[in-house]
Amino acid sequence: MRGRIYRGTVTHHFKQHELADFYESPIWEGLAGVGTLGTSSLILNNLYSCFFWKGQKRTFNRIAIEVTGAITGNARLGVYVDDGNLYPANLVLDAGEIDLSSTGVKELTISSPLVLPENRIHWLAYLASATATIRVFLSSNDAACPIMGFSSFTQSTWQTGWYKSQVYGSLPNPFPAGASNLYTAPHIILRKV
Repeated sequence: MRGRIYRGTVTHHFKQHELADFYESPIWEGLAGVGTLGTSSLILNNLYSCFFWKGQKRTFNRIAIEVTGAITGNARLGVYVDDGNLYPANLVLDAGEIDLSSTGVKELTISSPLVLPENRIHWLAYLASATATIRVFLSSNDAACPIMGFSSFTQSTWQTGWYKSQVYGSLPNPFPAGASNLYTAPHIILRKV
């Protein structure tokens, strides 16, 4: 399939996969969403995971979140692979700790670049030792990808991930069983190499 992008008097013909790359962020990637982001205070000692998928193989060298309300404490960021049933399974990356005591974007460098294969679902994870306010996707604002659907016919928000009670420390491997539906997902992003 081919399409056209018009820029002034110049026309460039794109194949379908090239068009997809044209519209993707050239640097940072995260949960697919539309609309605006919000903020929320995610509870300490809860392991949060949000859906992440890319159609092409990607290599990443950083992972980040934005702290909008500082508190004394730390958080860990990581990545899990999907178990084939839209649930996090084995830990792929525990990127380490970020400091929650100041606001702003908090980045961790991935010591050995993370290579994620094409067409494979992964889960971006957040676990904190304190209840900090961070940037999130609010599914009630149509600001999150509805890939996981609704848990009931009358529900007005969709599931964006999972959360499970977890004492703060290194990210567990595998992801704990029996997690609950998550409707406010942390806005975790990866930097593409």
